[in-house]
Amino acid sequence: MYIAGRQLNYDYVMPGWATILRNLMTTIRTAKNNNAEYKIYWERKVSKILPRDNNNNITDFTLPAFNIFFKNNIAINYIPNDSNIISTWNLNVFEEDICENFSKEYLHDLLNACKYEGGKYNIQKQLPDYTNMIPINIKEKYCECLNELELNDDILNSINNFYNNNFDETTISLIIRTWPEDKNRAKMFILDEFTSYINKYYKKNKIFISVDTDPNLFIDLFKQKCSNNIFFYNTYDTNYIDIYKKALINLYLASKTYVIIGSRHSNYPEFCWWLSNCKSKFIAI
Repeated sequence: MYIAGRQLNYDYVMPGWATILRNLMTTIRTAKNNNAEYKIYWERKVSKILPRDNNNNITDFTLPAFNIFFKNNIAINYIPNDSNIISTWNLNVFEEDICENFSKEYLHDLLNACKYEGGKYNIQKQLPDYTNMIPINIKEKYCECLNELELNDDILNSINNFYNNNFDETTISLIIRTWPEDKNRAKMFILDEFTSYINKYYKKNKIFISVDTDPNLFIDLFKQKCSNNIFFYNTYDTNYIDIYKKALINLYLASKTYVIIGSRHSNYPEFCWWLSNCKSKFIAI
């Protein structure tokens, strides 16, 4: 048995959905390649002193059960002795992936470009449309794993209702990270890079925006330089269960546009591209 155990690395709060699901994708694919069963470890201890909790005014720290989100019966709250724990959120490269044109190292960097940490390549900056270079067979294998997850009906209905009432064929997704809790990464956010790109290529498009700060304030700032019709899905709440529900809905909504533009070195916008079954165009800025 292989267990997705990224959550074991967090002793204060659940990791974000993109991190959780990337970890699960690698776990599922590893299990399939070994004709084995897979599970996800779903047990947390939460401290109430984390800054982001104070910022969000969370009053209920009850953790959501996995079956609130997905129909799949794969969550466990213990680690069997004979199991293999996979804790990475990297998308791993398997022997069947290696081809004549790409080394294992380069494939790893392509699949995990959002995790640049000063290594040999900064692919997201050098090749903003790098996702086109990922071999089709690798995309298909990982999408097959991701598509095994089946959303609960209420979440799927919320996604479809909001999409049908707000999106149109011109809508693009804009996922921006300002990194309010990380002074070093906050330096990577430059608003003009996004507004200049939008004005150059998508000036007339409707924009679904996802941002890690107050969306109303951010939209006011953004519209000083762009005239697009901009809207968002409200993810604010005061309890973990609804916060994680809304965050998952937001993730799936952002994946439904034909173009996804997102901040470099965040796994969230790139994961929206995976959720599109790699059909959307993804640009990292």
